[in-house]
Amino acid sequence: MDVNTSWVVYLQGAEYLVEQEEYIDQALSWLNTSEQLYEGVEEWREEFFPREYVLGHLYWMKARALTIKGSVAESKVYVEKLKALGEVANTFLDER
Repeated sequence: MDVNTSWVVYLQGAEYLVEQEEYIDQALSWLNTSEQLYEGVEEWREEFFPREYVLGHLYWMKARALTIKGSVAESKVYVEKLKALGEVANTFLDER
């Protein structure tokens, strides 16, 4: 697996669990792994999605998972991180 994109696999797996509202602890574990792996990314292939979009997706999934788990205050931290990305935040916040 490519070290620069491996974090996306954890994000996608976690998204499925969040969408199903099942195994939220596992989803949060995968989101934490995704976030840690993202920090080490040196290269990004823009042909998939802009890097900021996928990072926004990570923050949005983490906020949703934390809300489902009942950690609303911590969820708000990730919503603020998402908002700090600028325009990309609207893609996710408009879903609500």
